[in-house]
Amino acid sequence: MPKENVLRFLEAHALDAASYDMHEELKSFRQAITAGLRGEPGGMPMIPTYVNGGAKVPTGEPIIVLDAGGTNFRVGVLTFEEDMTATIDNFTTHPMPGSQGEISADEFFNTFVDYMEPVLALSDKIGFCFSYAAEITPERDGRILNFSKEIQVPEAVGRLVGSELNRYLGLRGYRSDYNIVVLNDTVAALLGGRAGTKNRIYDSNVGFILGTGTNTAYIEDIENITKLKGDFPEGERMIINMESGDYRIQHRSELDKEIDAATTSPNTYNFEKMISGRYQGLQGLYILRLAIDETDMFSSFFEDSFSNVRELDSKELDDFLFNPYGQNVLARCCSNDIDRIHLYYIIDNIFERASRLVTVNLAGVLSQMGTGTNPTKPTAITVDGSTFYKSKLFRSKLESHVKIFINEELGHYCEFLKVENSNLIGAAIAGLTN
Repeated sequence: MPKENVLRFLEAHALDAASYDMHEELKSFRQAITAGLRGEPGGMPMIPTYVNGGAKVPTGEPIIVLDAGGTNFRVGVLTFEEDMTATIDNFTTHPMPGSQGEISADEFFNTFVDYMEPVLALSDKIGFCFSYAAEITPERDGRILNFSKEIQVPEAVGRLVGSELNRYLGLRGYRSDYNIVVLNDTVAALLGGRAGTKNRIYDSNVGFILGTGTNTAYIEDIENITKLKGDFPEGERMIINMESGDYRIQHRSELDKEIDAATTSPNTYNFEKMISGRYQGLQGLYILRLAIDETDMFSSFFEDSFSNVRELDSKELDDFLFNPYGQNVLARCCSNDIDRIHLYYIIDNIFERASRLVTVNLAGVLSQMGTGTNPTKPTAITVDGSTFYKSKLFRSKLESHVKIFINEELGHYCEFLKVENSNLIGAAIAGLTN
């Protein structure tokens, strides 16, 4: 039977989703949270943001908002109305510098200036949603730690995003004293969710990204962030940018390690490379090549046709799932229904494994916060990212695991929120209140 054939093959290579013990993985994930908050080896980055998200947001004041994402760089000018409705003007989208190959730091920051030129006179405040690992300073600038999602700007690592942007603006003849607040996209999503849920009572808020990459942000008691230096008022809380994509997951197959080694940043962001959209196509490519080499699951027509497939992305996996008899790349490789069924179960396992691991991620955060134990007042999880919203299989699998594992077994409740332009809204809130 096709399903049994696929399962035996996946089990032989430690790739089967069912092999993950979610309770054991949750224990490991919680340990990585604690170690990260203490600044100990083996922990996630757990980056303090110096933002608590509770300040009153001024209305009627325009702010320049920037969003540096996985493949796009967005620019706009945002203003909040009295009812907290956000109006975004002068909105443009551009390619993310460094996404098409390695570039210098000069080219990186000068490209930002190029994109911003039309709006520079419209405000003296900038909220910059920077979707890569950056250590946030008490001044709310961001020192770049590394790039994920295959962005290649090695010269920019170690530089302060806001300070450098002001410096390059000055070099180009513009003012160099903009008030720039840098935050991560997940922090922006969390803040955007708080602004977008004014008529609903939630126990707390989480920001979660699952698109090209993945990350999580949540609100932590400052007394638990023992690596943090300085005096803070008793009982104060702070948003933490976990950089959860960099969780050092222990259960990795040899194929996962092979994929990791083939990326531009090996031995980093292991968790991200197992669940996010940027790498699901790679998983499919490597698994199918291995299946062709080691099994007779596929027809000779499929094997010959697939030998011409040099790259595969997550959209092409979904294209097949949405139309297995269509003219997409994978459907054209199939000569019969046996090919299609084997292919379906291999892709299904990729999304099943991702959904289980994402469930562990969310369970770890809810357990750490201790929120959402009352089902009438769940934790709001503002989600952004195409993998979460556009994948044919992923979300239904995730919601099933959330119900069984998080609700029924752990006793926590959450609600997924979609807030349009949450990154830009969150960046505006951070820039206007800090």
